[in-house]
Amino acid sequence: ASFFLVVLVHAIAIRTLRMAGDDALVRELLPFLGEGALIKVGGILAGALIVFFLGVVDDLKALSPVPKLLGQIAAALVLVASGLRIEAFVLTNFWLSAGVTVFWVVMITNSLNFLDNMDGLCGGVSVIAALSFFLAVDPDETLVRMVLMVFAGAVGGFLYHNLSPRGSSWATRARCSMASCSRP
Repeated sequence: ASFFLVVLVHAIAIRTLRMAGDDALVRELLPFLGEGALIKVGGILAGALIVFFLGVVDDLKALSPVPKLLGQIAAALVLVASGLRIEAFVLTNFWLSAGVTVFWVVMITNSLNFLDNMDGLCGGVSVIAALSFFLAVDPDETLVRMVLMVFAGAVGGFLYHNLSPRGSSWATRARCSMASCSRP
């Protein structure tokens, strides 16, 4: 998906600049069109869509662990293919950083899936993680920081609707347990 999006934006940008009538300007501005950032955003969106559709299918028809794992690996590979990899410390080798990235994305996806058993827990942890990553990321990485803030805002807005109307699930279970213990 990101490949076609880049081709489309590239063609529109070139046509717009050529309509201005300056081919020299086209050659000069070409590197500044932000195609690298667009590919990364397209990779994030494509990976997110894979995980989203995997979740929808899982909700409609309970999937076994193998298709879930394959879908998560596919989403992680889309991220790697779009140029998003963990490159910290000794991860300068492409294959090593790609492998660590795929492993990390699959583990985080499953961890958040396991946290989704209590109202608001997964969303709360996700907002805290996004804000923490925002503070930890290099300030020059504006695209990553922007995506983190958009994500934190979107999940934070959803979090209100994800909370139980009776309070937290833990508190509700605790009240019910205490009520049942106090009965004769």
